[in-house]
Amino acid sequence: MKYRIVIERPFGRIELEAEELEDILNQLRSFPEWMTVIDQSIMERALAPEPKEELRGIMEFTVDGPAIIVPDKVTSKEAIGLLLYVSGPDGLEPKEISRPLSLSGIAMAGYAARMSEMKREGLLLREGDKYRLSVRGGSWVEEIISRLRA
Repeated sequence: MKYRIVIERPFGRIELEAEELEDILNQLRSFPEWMTVIDQSIMERALAPEPKEELRGIMEFTVDGPAIIVPDKVTSKEAIGLLLYVSGPDGLEPKEISRPLSLSGIAMAGYAARMSEMKREGLLLREGDKYRLSVRGGSWVEEIISRLRA
């Protein structure tokens, strides 16, 4: 005989099936662990920030952070600029840039050197351990966004 249990949740249905009653009971025993993982995943997705309208098609916002979805169309400096642009006025530490670059498919070992160059060029400001865009850097990134949206 085949056993089947259907559980309705706010996000959809969960179905458990097994040939033996003992198998279905084992699945039910681990069910609270599944629900914790599923519920947490749903909450994280719901809490992921919405992208700014001008960044649609350029960047994607995930629970792991922002990702550039057109990495082949930007230079390493432009990628850093875009990531700092979405970070807002708080800026980012150099180590906080690495993960979004990886999410974007941009393997860049020398990103800290690029950030130093951008600081010398007047595109970034360094405040303590964090970098943020200068006014000039913000205008520069807005030009990049315009180019990518064209």
